[in-house]
Amino acid sequence: MKPVRRGPRQRAPKHPGTPGERIWALRERLGYTQEELAAKIGARQQTVANWEKDFVRPGSGNWRHLERILGQSREALEFGKGYRLPAVDQAAEARTVITLPDMPPIPEGAAVLKLDRKDLVIEPLRPKEAVAALREALKAGRPIWLVMG
Repeated sequence: MKPVRRGPRQRAPKHPGTPGERIWALRERLGYTQEELAAKIGARQQTVANWEKDFVRPGSGNWRHLERILGQSREALEFGKGYRLPAVDQAAEARTVITLPDMPPIPEGAAVLKLDRKDLVIEPLRPKEAVAALREALKAGRPIWLVMG
């Protein structure tokens, strides 16, 4: 397969024919930038760009991440079997719905520490701030630890 060169502001094709075009189309439909998708996978933005241009293909571990994030099987992404673009409203809904895990309410006055890999800091929080930090981390797809005592 010959790599495809694209301009910087082109839109993804409506009927993608290569694995890179399928990744590109789904990423755009779900509203992710290359940087956001790369962060969710644990890769660099340039890696995602190279996949989308069909310069290289994702490794087996990255295919698993792409399956989970883009909601398609590897076979659909790589070979087009069963590939489908979600409707725009479904894509927006998948991107915006955030569910907090069932957790008991944090008692007022409880000591809560936030350990956040993004900022590499440990900081004390009030209970309401802790829940807000958890929501923000979930929305960004970033790991966070809240330690209560």
